[in-house]
Amino acid sequence: MKKISFTISERIKGLIPILNEFKGNLDTLSAIMEDVKKIRVTEEEWKKAGMARTVVKNEKGEDIEQITWDDVKGGEKEIELEKETLSFLQASIDKKDKAGEITLADTILVDLSKKLK
Repeated sequence: MKKISFTISERIKGLIPILNEFKGNLDTLSAIMEDVKKIRVTEEEWKKAGMARTVVKNEKGEDIEQITWDDVKGGEKEIELEKETLSFLQASIDKKDKAGEITLADTILVDLSKKLK
C-alpha cells in the first residue's frame, strides 16, 4: 500500500480511464475495485472545486454537456492504493510510453507516473 495525493483531474482523467482497461484475475480485480471506491469524487469535493455544467456544441453542431472544475480550489485527496492497483497503473503507463502511444491528450500521465513511483 502507498498513500498518494491526487487532484480531481488526476482521478477523473488519469486513474479511472486506466483502471477501466483492467483485464486480469479476480484477486487483482477485487483490490482495484476497493481502490476505485476511494478514487471517486464526492459531491462535497465537486462543490469545493466549483464544478459547473454547461451546454456546448460539438463539431457536428449537436448540444453536449461539458463539465469544468478548478483543481486548485478542489485541492488534493490523499488515497491509499493497494500494491496491485499501483502495479497495474504503472505498468499501463509504462506500456503506453514504451509503445510510443503517449499523445498531448495524455499529459496528465506525466504527473501520475511521478506520483506512482
